[in-house]
Amino acid sequence: MEYVIVPGNHDCNFGNDSQNRRLIIDSLRSNIGIELRDNSVINTLSEIQDEFFGLLEALSNRKYEGPDRLSYEYQFPLEKINIVFRCYNTAWTNDKENKRGTNFFPSKYLRQRRNETDIVCSVFHHPYLWFDVENGRAFRRFIEENSDIILTGHEHELDQISQKKISGTQNEFLNGGRLQGDEYSESKFQVLIIDTNVNAFQCVQFSWMGDKYTKTNEARLVR
Repeated sequence: MEYVIVPGNHDCNFGNDSQNRRLIIDSLRSNIGIELRDNSVINTLSEIQDEFFGLLEALSNRKYEGPDRLSYEYQFPLEKINIVFRCYNTAWTNDKENKRGTNFFPSKYLRQRRNETDIVCSVFHHPYLWFDVENGRAFRRFIEENSDIILTGHEHELDQISQKKISGTQNEFLNGGRLQGDEYSESKFQVLIIDTNVNAFQCVQFSWMGDKYTKTNEARLVR
């Protein structure tokens, strides 16, 4: 079995936060365009995610340090096509308050589409509204130009959205629901089925209904 996982704000151990980390975050937020010249900033800011990366390293049998803590990918080669999951750590600058409009992701660590035969799934925890306005606009533009499927969470609003721009860019957005929340009645998830033979996706949503998960919505999306 293969796992694709990205960290969110609940994967941050704020007990390991430090004054040095908070000062760096304040500096980044006041100068969003600042260039990260070495790995020290990434390593310091992601210290609160050490437990998450320990799990990731155990699952993948590789080390995650520096830029690898901001973006990493999984490739699943099939007979005619590769399915690529590109993972972005949008929680590395989070604090306990995790306010909207404060997230930041450096553009140099975004991953450009390399092969037009790939199906690219970009995975990150925070939807666009949680980013700084200018940085979020650049992040969104890049993600949508270099992805077929975009998977997000955080807001617990289970949804699937198809988007086609006048430029020809087309994306499928899947927003994750709350899985096993405070009440079982809130537990929802969705399954994405990719049919590479006919170039189509199928999205199926499930909700907890008393004693089992029941299919509530289904959409077939032909590319």
